[in-house]
Amino acid sequence: MSKGAVPIHDQGYRGYAGNRVPHGQTWVVIAAAGLRTFFGKRALLGLLLLAWLPFFARALQIYAAANLPQAAFLALTPETFRQFLQQQQIFAFFITVYVGSGLIANDRRANALQIYLSKPLTRAEYVLGKLAILMTFLLFVTWVPAILLLIVQTLFAAAWRSCESTCICFPPSPSCRSFRW
Repeated sequence: MSKGAVPIHDQGYRGYAGNRVPHGQTWVVIAAAGLRTFFGKRALLGLLLLAWLPFFARALQIYAAANLPQAAFLALTPETFRQFLQQQQIFAFFITVYVGSGLIANDRRANALQIYLSKPLTRAEYVLGKLAILMTFLLFVTWVPAILLLIVQTLFAAAWRSCESTCICFPPSPSCRSFRW
């Protein structure tokens, strides 16, 4: 044995010296660890990027309808937002399958479920932590792009209305008769 090495049997028990998560908030630890794991997977990041392509297409449609008079037929209606959310259904399905399929199964395969439940963690907190991972990714595919699309539409509509009323346009709008820069 090398000098300075302490055999295992000479080491005594040392209590945990780190910070403990308050009772009822342990699900946050599970959710954070799961999110870190899934954000490290390139396949999931590619799927998320693919799921955001309809958002970028609709944002371009909003820009074109607001700034190009020949693209006025692209103006948004409430039906457009409903169609957008219907397009996102397929991505929500694939995200659910990709993320949800391994959430608990991987813990069972690695025998981590017994370790989780041997800690001061209730079954409900465990399930809530795993559910938070899935819900986070589903929000990234459905709710976040829909809200951003609504914001983009509101901003361009407000800019278009102010441009028509004041004729101070940047970029200049063909509908304005006189431009003041």
